[in-house]
Amino acid sequence: TANSSVPVQVTGLTDVVQIAAGLDHGLARRSDGTVWAWGANAFGQLGDGSFDNRNQPVAASGLDGVAWIAAGDQHSLAAKADATVWAWGDGRSFQLGAQTQEPTNTPQQAGRLACADGCYVTPFTGVSLVEGGLNHSVGMFAAEGALGSWGRQTNSSGFDFLLWQDIVRLSVAQNHNLAVGSSG
Repeated sequence: TANSSVPVQVTGLTDVVQIAAGLDHGLARRSDGTVWAWGANAFGQLGDGSFDNRNQPVAASGLDGVAWIAAGDQHSLAAKADATVWAWGDGRSFQLGAQTQEPTNTPQQAGRLACADGCYVTPFTGVSLVEGGLNHSVGMFAAEGALGSWGRQTNSSGFDFLLWQDIVRLSVAQNHNLAVGSSG
């Protein structure tokens, strides 16, 4: 579609309760817990099983029960009501929490990468919300009472717990994170 200097309505979506914007793609979470996406899709960030750009919203494949969504630069994230994290799109900096840096065009469960006797991913659990940056992702981990970050600019294991506690709001930009504590 053409560029517009005035707001235009995204057609084909109803019951939207949350939105998120990446570099050149958009996400919407509907009240039924499904995720819908539109825009550029070179890395599969729309999650519909293709790498085709979409002018109209398409459902992220096999994803339901979503409680929170976020869009990174060219990747997408979802925290489900069961407190698991799902990610798709550009993974070149391990921002998907996956064993590979390959892009993925369908949502995959994210986790912590470990490479002791071969590499494997331990799925993240206990996550209430996620946010995406340029080449990293951040999640709020309830059990640890802390934020966890994965992707570029983390330690050699590809995962860091940030020592911020009692966080009530989180915002992530290209290369930095902001948080508000319960004390304000």
